[in-house]
Amino acid sequence: MRRIERIQETLTDTEENLRQVVDAPPELVREVSTLKMELRGRKAALAVGLSLLNIYQD
Repeated sequence: MRRIERIQETLTDTEENLRQVVDAPPELVREVSTLKMELRGRKAALAVGLSLLNIYQD
């Protein structure tokens, strides 16, 4: 959960920086893309884990 929170904070900050820059460097665009992908993966893994916990708790 902490990593997801950190990714979201970093992503928000980085996207804000991108909005302020007219010609964004490719590294910054790539970083945003990578963070979004990691965030989706971690959220999916968390959802699967929580789902499995609910199955075993019932």
